[in-house]
Amino acid sequence: MEHIAKQCTLIDFLGIFVSGAIFVLACNYYILDLTVPCITFFGNNAVMLAAYFIALAYLCGNILHQLGAAVESRMATEINVYATCGRQQSLIRDAYKEKLGEEFPDDNAGQIEAGKNVFYYVQRRVRPQRIVLFNAFYTMARTALVLIPILIIITFFCESNSTRCLGLILAYAGAMAVFYYQWKVFDRKCIQDAYMLLVSEHISEQYKAGT
Repeated sequence: MEHIAKQCTLIDFLGIFVSGAIFVLACNYYILDLTVPCITFFGNNAVMLAAYFIALAYLCGNILHQLGAAVESRMATEINVYATCGRQQSLIRDAYKEKLGEEFPDDNAGQIEAGKNVFYYVQRRVRPQRIVLFNAFYTMARTALVLIPILIIITFFCESNSTRCLGLILAYAGAMAVFYYQWKVFDRKCIQDAYMLLVSEHISEQYKAGT
């Protein structure tokens, strides 16, 4: 159990499980009792119900996560590294070529892919806590942007109290705006920090090679 707990990351919890749990609870409250299959097989066993809820929430969260990734692929915009990294433009190009073995692209689509390549490269090597945290918040925001429209639809069709329905929909709309802003902010922070770590590693190795 301790080994399993260590494998769970902030991304698993914030980006996948939380959204899945909210979706499961909303469906259970408004649409149908999702506990029936578990109770049918195992009875009112609290431990089994908890395990069933965690598994179901994680499964639904993974589906939402994948939908979020699909949405992102259609909405992807350039992470303009040069605009934020200033004088380190040439270092970025040199570090990218040395570490990833190819020229840094100039086109928008190429820079989007380059940012992802750098992020994955840094993640594999050091997994810095700052980037892990930023990535968890970014993933949570992206998944929430898929979840919230679903919650709005469920609320609109299933909530009998019109005043409460309107209040919930307005709250969801506000939350969606907040999560969209958070998505873009933490997406940029993840990529920027990854580039800075790549450049730092490049400079450090150059220094060692010169000494």
